[in-house]
Amino acid sequence: MDKIWKLLLLVIVFLGMHACKGNLSEGVVVEDDLSNLTKPIVSRINPEGIIYNDIGFTLNVFSDYYENDNYVLYINNKKFEKASPNYWHYVLSWKISKEFLKEIVDSAGEGNFKVNVRISSIVKTDISSAFNQYKAYVSDVKKLEIKRDNTNFSSPVKLFPEWSNSSYLLLQIDNKENFYLAWIELIGDTNQAMFCFSQDGGQTWSQVLNISRSSNNVSQLGMDIDESGHFYMVWTEDKEGVNEVYFSRSLDSGATWYNPLKISEENEDSINPLIEVDSNGKIFVAWCCLLQDHNFRYDKIWLSASSDLGDNWDKRIFQADDYISGYPAIRSGKDGTIYLICGCKGEDYVDCHFSLDSG
Repeated sequence: MDKIWKLLLLVIVFLGMHACKGNLSEGVVVEDDLSNLTKPIVSRINPEGIIYNDIGFTLNVFSDYYENDNYVLYINNKKFEKASPNYWHYVLSWKISKEFLKEIVDSAGEGNFKVNVRISSIVKTDISSAFNQYKAYVSDVKKLEIKRDNTNFSSPVKLFPEWSNSSYLLLQIDNKENFYLAWIELIGDTNQAMFCFSQDGGQTWSQVLNISRSSNNVSQLGMDIDESGHFYMVWTEDKEGVNEVYFSRSLDSGATWYNPLKISEENEDSINPLIEVDSNGKIFVAWCCLLQDHNFRYDKIWLSASSDLGDNWDKRIFQADDYISGYPAIRSGKDGTIYLICGCKGEDYVDCHFSLDSG
């Protein structure tokens, strides 16, 4: 009888050891309090695919709402450190290094391939070997496609060695494949709006021009070009703590420029200017007016339009019942359509204004 009990005891011990070994191989959570965690629901990832060219990228993971404060990312079985949702709890972001990308590209063999993307509310322990065991705390898989880059780029060339404090670059290409480049340059202790162009595919560039020519700090550039080679720029200038919107134009493909014109209203803090030129050459400039409550809310959006190359302007106000939140967007379509979109009341709804007769 004693032998039977000893045998049973050995069996129990063996099974217990096997279970412990199995749990360890499954990545048992020993630090996270599961009672407060939920399963993340991922609606989409952005980008859904990349072309590998030996640089990293930012992966954004979207949901209708993330309930927990922290999440970790898994690409295949590689765990990335925890991230917190944005203010509205709908997006998480991770920096994916070029070293990690090279590692998975080298191990994937030839051709394009896809990797598994998951996030988990279990943040303290690596559960890459236990996704099934902890599926109540792991999102469903999204696929990220990785393509191999077969494009051969020329070696980078420093365009303007004399300008070494450049930021916020914008590039436009017209219907004749001329290149137009605008940026903000710190000259002394003041930011200015700069411009140059190339007519030979970027091989050579024109003289760099200071378009703003201001004693005030410049920010928030915007630019567009019409089919006739007329070029337009907008920006904001900080004048004693109040931002003003300025406009300038070139009617000879950027060779010469008119003096800047202030198009915003007096005594209004005007920010985020956007410029759009429709197929008929009509110019639209939209910007926001910032409320003075230090919460970065806007009480109205101005839409200014010119049909004579910027000589004269018609203005309209778009004002929400409560307040406008976020940057507006403006786009033109065919046959005189124009669209102006802005978010209102924080995250509650989005306004879309459109015109079928060029505003």
